[in-house]
Amino acid sequence: MAKRIIFIHGRATKPLKDDLRELWYDAVKSGLKRDHGQPSVDLFDSITKDFVYYGDISNEFLHENNGEKFLMIF
Repeated sequence: MAKRIIFIHGRATKPLKDDLRELWYDAVKSGLKRDHGQPSVDLFDSITKDFVYYGDISNEFLHENNGEKFLMIF
């Protein structure tokens, strides 16, 4: 079975998709390199990654509601 990592952010206001993805991937690589060396970073780079982003939707919702938190039921 192929390796795959799925990244999903939380509900608070988020930066743009590409900026957030770069921050997360860099943070993961830094931790891997610190704790396990460069081979772990190379493995991370070779694994398929999915970055689920809905920050544009949640940012708009929070802005329209003055940052108040609401329970969103789907």
